[in-house]
Amino acid sequence: MTTFLLIRHATTGAIGKLITGRAPGVHLNDCGVDEAARLAAYLSQTKIHAIYSSPRERCRETAEPLGRSLALPVITCDALDELEYGAWSGCSLNELEPLHDWRRFNTLRSITQVPSGELILEIQTRMVKLLETLRRKHAREVLALVTHAEVIRASVAHYLGIPIDLAYRLEIGPASICTICSDESDIWILGVNQQPLYPLQVTI
Repeated sequence: MTTFLLIRHATTGAIGKLITGRAPGVHLNDCGVDEAARLAAYLSQTKIHAIYSSPRERCRETAEPLGRSLALPVITCDALDELEYGAWSGCSLNELEPLHDWRRFNTLRSITQVPSGELILEIQTRMVKLLETLRRKHAREVLALVTHAEVIRASVAHYLGIPIDLAYRLEIGPASICTICSDESDIWILGVNQQPLYPLQVTI
């Protein structure tokens, strides 16, 4: 059995304000730096075998304190990258709110492609492929995967067996953890949006 800790990056100044997408130069703010440190302390007693991260700076800055705490390298993984927000990258939420495509995206994500960007189902496909590859590579190990809210929502929705159009109901907070265990025959969801407050349980 492989245990996946799907970790959303910590807080940036853009959260709740802007769609940053894959734009470079988006870093953790002071609150995010504190969250990353708390996350590393929270997971310091967990036997993690490998740390993978989205290439975005905010994810690597979340993963690096954990890597230092556990003396593990942070492995950059393109499959963990943010949704390609295309024409919406750099737009504020206030700018997007009046747009029909934006409202449709937030109610019918299964069939609404971001203009010049990705379909949520494409994220789901690449994440399932990645997790299955890592499950075979890291049998009976615990992996930390630092990525983005939409990536985690799409993944958890798949393994819970719920429609992607309902995935927005899953709260995925900054520096939170979703824990999924997988083997050759079954899946177990041990936690969604877990906050770094209490000792983490990673066995069933």
